[in-house]
Amino acid sequence: MYNYMKDHPDIFMCPVKEPHFFARGLIHIRGMVISESEYISLFKSAPPSKSIVGEATAMYLYFPEALRRIKDYNPEARIMILLRNPVDMLLSRFYTLRYNFFEDAADFQTAWNLQETREMGEAIPPGCLDPDTLRYRKHGMLGDQIEILESIFPREQIIYILFDDMKKDMPGVYKRSLEFLDLPYDGRTDFPLSNERKNWKNESLGRVFSYFEQSYPLVVARIKNILPASFFALIKGMIVKKQSNTPIPEEFRRELVEVFSGQVEKLERITGRDLSDWKK
Repeated sequence: MYNYMKDHPDIFMCPVKEPHFFARGLIHIRGMVISESEYISLFKSAPPSKSIVGEATAMYLYFPEALRRIKDYNPEARIMILLRNPVDMLLSRFYTLRYNFFEDAADFQTAWNLQETREMGEAIPPGCLDPDTLRYRKHGMLGDQIEILESIFPREQIIYILFDDMKKDMPGVYKRSLEFLDLPYDGRTDFPLSNERKNWKNESLGRVFSYFEQSYPLVVARIKNILPASFFALIKGMIVKKQSNTPIPEEFRRELVEVFSGQVEKLERITGRDLSDWKK
């Protein structure tokens, strides 16, 4: 969605996809933007013709204080929330953490079972700067997070987008998103997939590349603006491979579905959508 939004002629998206500015002091991530002056500088290249300016930091939903900071910073902010079945979302999160070297468990079930141990400060992966990122159960409490969001922002300033809808009808989701932002449809019909699950072909090179991307996100963004996208695609193709989807054991999945069933029911009440498939 970030990539689709930033291509619209009336939208400027922060070149650093997840600056984490409003989560400062709440989480420790390499390259996160700390000062307000640095945050403002991320948007200084926005042309006057752009009527919407935005960024995309998924972790804001996890921190109530981050949401309150956003409200204080811009009470009129429009909030776009992408929701996914919490079980599938956490599995995807696990692989993302593995890719970024924040997680070293061999599989998601092992990582899930390590949560209590890690909360005591043990078995923390060397590359993980903030153990809170490994609290999968807490990150999956989407119903609670949405309740807090709606206690801070008026409902009319929030749009909920289901991952399921994006898979079935991305053009329709895109048009509804633009309507929410009071923007005209730009005629876009092509929605290429991005951010597919991936892994490193060579772990050593991956660590170097990942460290640079995470530590110097603005530098990386500026380089990407100068060099053609095909160049980065070539480099990534040399060191990154597509990660196949490995289903979790059925018994473990049923356990997770039960853990988050109450959260899914909250989401149903709040969004007015039938999410019965998320409880299977």
